[in-house]
Amino acid sequence: MKQREPELSKSRKPVADLSEIVVYDEKGHAVGCVPTDSCFKKSTDRAPLTYVRYVRDNKKEMVIDLKSLVGITRIVCVPRNDGNSVFPGSVYELFYYGMDGWESLGIKRAEDYNVEYEDVPAGALYWLKCLTGGVEERIFTFTDKDGIRFF
Repeated sequence: MKQREPELSKSRKPVADLSEIVVYDEKGHAVGCVPTDSCFKKSTDRAPLTYVRYVRDNKKEMVIDLKSLVGITRIVCVPRNDGNSVFPGSVYELFYYGMDGWESLGIKRAEDYNVEYEDVPAGALYWLKCLTGGVEERIFTFTDKDGIRFF
């Protein structure tokens, strides 16, 4: 019996699930912005677990009103997620595995969509623990060549 290749329904339209879009000015500050269509409101609500589902053929465009003339230096788009990424305002503790087991490198509040630590031992196994949100944590390594590798 010959197997048929599955047919994709023509009703399936490409989609994008966008949790947040943040626009930054020349000073590095997030600019207050408002989508001109209320169906995109959740993309600027600063709530990482809400999202907007954009379907390509819905004949809508996402237009954001910045309310004034602004020099834009960066735009951050956060895809739909489960809350286990780094988010501004959340508190994190970074650990590395040393000779005596897991050792803390300190607790920090994220000011952006990343959190930076100094004096981190190179070549170690790391663990970033969110103290205010997501519970799915994975150990990882980091090298300049390979970037982050999760385990």
